[in-house]
Amino acid sequence: MEAGRVFQLLQEAGLKTAHFNRVYRQKDPELKAVVLHLRQGQTDQALQRLNEQGRLHEYSNSRERYAEIAKAYVASPQGTLVVSPDNDSRRQLNTAIRDEMRKQGSLGQETYEVSILVGRDLTRADTKRASSYRIGAGPTCRRHDIDPQLYFTQLLVNLPGLPSSQWLDWLPD
Repeated sequence: MEAGRVFQLLQEAGLKTAHFNRVYRQKDPELKAVVLHLRQGQTDQALQRLNEQGRLHEYSNSRERYAEIAKAYVASPQGTLVVSPDNDSRRQLNTAIRDEMRKQGSLGQETYEVSILVGRDLTRADTKRASSYRIGAGPTCRRHDIDPQLYFTQLLVNLPGLPSSQWLDWLPD
C-alpha cells in the first residue's frame, strides 16, 4: 500500500476528516494573499504578488546577494532568521553578516577560531570502511547503548611526553 493510501481508504469508508482552510498565522493581508496562492498551488501568482509588493529582490551573483542579506539582517536583527540551503552558503552568509556587523560597530574586530565537529552521516557499513575516513577528520561514535543522560566523547589527543597519539574514551562523572 502506498504512503497516504490508508487515509484515503478510511475517508472513503466514511471517516470524518477535518480540513484546515483558514490561514491564521499571516496577519498582513498582502502576505496572506500570497500564502493563499501558494496553498492553491498558484506559485506564479504568489511570486507576482510578492514582486508587486516589492518583497522580491534579484541579484546577479551570490556575493552581492549575501552582502544585501547581511545589511538587512544588521538593520533589524531582532527576531530575524537567515536560512540557507547548504553549509557552504551558510558559511558565506555568516561571514558576510559578521563583516557587516564589524562595519557597523556592533561586533568587535578581534576574531577567534574554534574547531567544531560536524556530523558526516556515515552508515553503519561506512563506519567499518577505512576509505570513509580522512586524515585530520574527527572521531565517529555511534553508541546507542549509552544512557542518554551521559555524554560520550571519543577524543584523539596528542600530549607532550607521550610516544604517540592515544584514543581516550571519556565519560564524565
